[in-house]
Amino acid sequence: MKKYLSVTVCLILLFLNISVVANASPITMPATPPTAKAATVTTLSNVSFNSNGGSQVASLSVEYNAKAVAPLNPIRTGYTFKGWYKDDTTFENLFDFTSTGITENTTLYAKWIVVTPVCPTGLTATSKGYNSISIKWGAVTGASGYEVYRVTSNAGTYTLISTINATNYINTALITGSNYYYKVKAYRVVDNVKTSSGFSDSVSSKPIPSAPINFKTTRISSNSIKLTWSGVSGANGYELYSSTSSSGTYKLLTKTTSTYYTNSGLITGKTYYYKIKVYRTIGKTSIYSDWTAMATKIIADIVYNNLVQPNAVYGKYAGVKVEILDETNNRFLIKKPNGAQTWVSCNKVLVPSNPATNTKYLNKKQLETYVNITCNFVSKTNYFTWVDLNRQRVNIFAGSAGHWVLIKAYSCGTGNNITPSKRGLFTIKDKGYSFVAGSGTIVKYWTRYCGNYMLHSIILTNYGRVADGTIGKRVSHGCIRMPVDMAKWYYEKMLKGSLIWVN
Repeated sequence: MKKYLSVTVCLILLFLNISVVANASPITMPATPPTAKAATVTTLSNVSFNSNGGSQVASLSVEYNAKAVAPLNPIRTGYTFKGWYKDDTTFENLFDFTSTGITENTTLYAKWIVVTPVCPTGLTATSKGYNSISIKWGAVTGASGYEVYRVTSNAGTYTLISTINATNYINTALITGSNYYYKVKAYRVVDNVKTSSGFSDSVSSKPIPSAPINFKTTRISSNSIKLTWSGVSGANGYELYSSTSSSGTYKLLTKTTSTYYTNSGLITGKTYYYKIKVYRTIGKTSIYSDWTAMATKIIADIVYNNLVQPNAVYGKYAGVKVEILDETNNRFLIKKPNGAQTWVSCNKVLVPSNPATNTKYLNKKQLETYVNITCNFVSKTNYFTWVDLNRQRVNIFAGSAGHWVLIKAYSCGTGNNITPSKRGLFTIKDKGYSFVAGSGTIVKYWTRYCGNYMLHSIILTNYGRVADGTIGKRVSHGCIRMPVDMAKWYYEKMLKGSLIWVN
């Protein structure tokens, strides 16, 4: 017990820094004291990113001497990112994320270069008249504008002639017939820094007169055609050529300063083709435009004036040949050779017998061509009727001027020479169901076009039976007789105001 007490007291005194002499036996201590475990301390460093105008990049906290993980590349419109650098001025020290340990707070700086536009492509040069050329090219993505360069010799030095934002340029005040060569650059301006592409491929053109436009043809007779075109600025004249084959040799028709020409002496049945070009004279040299597109072929055989007769009725009055225009109350309206018209008694005029009916009918194409091209028939409605006295035919068309389509054609019976049908252009006035034609006879479905002149059915009895069904020749007192079903259709279908041509 004393032993333990003594040791305890010594320890207390030792703690109190009081010297003491122990009487007890010495304590045996271990040869090597146990080692104390040291505490672990971690140091963090910040890695900041200055994107120099690009999108923001978040900072990183990295343990001492550890590697920073490279962030996603920032974005800056008009620039290409070229890496992170430790210096913000010379950008000579590219930071290596894979091998560099972070031992202190670090700021890294983004390096950028302006995006250089690519060269323009699709460059073309086209004459726009006798003193100008149009240059066009494809747009370049990201370009701020374009520079147009020109030279008059492909081996010469190109000179800047225009800086524009558009993708086309018209070079004016040029010399007719001279060659000009062009190149184009694209450029981009970002933060007052301009970068340019290389040159495009070169193109060349020369200003020549524009080709004529509005080249038209008009048939003016069975053997002549009038050609017209619009005048061209800067032209000294025009050369007109023709051929009878679309792939044949074109021969010069005329060299003229006018904007029209009448080609006469044509042969009915032949096809004619035309083309034209402009020329401009520089000194003793003529510079020509391109050809116009070949004109629509002109077919002379569709001019049917020789197939459509005037069908006038002629007689003799006082020994002179006169034209019989009308008849009423036993009196003729006659036209004398000097053009004078007068009414005279029928018995004073010698009238020839009825001519034979022309049985060579015109087909659908011929009829439509005649009413649409050779002549110009205009109706107030969508219907037009042509009564052909020579062929004793009624031709009915639907549509409009220049676009008539034949919908019906059938035989009829027109007026005798002694009571001729009134010829000319008329319109439908009114209609009626029937009227008395004579003792015990009637006609049905009448359509009046002038005075007492009408289109109506053949002669019927009061009971509706056929009394006189003659058609196909001149037989009536001036009206146009038609089969009953056709007269009914015409009566029901035709509109007042529709044009009728009796010829």
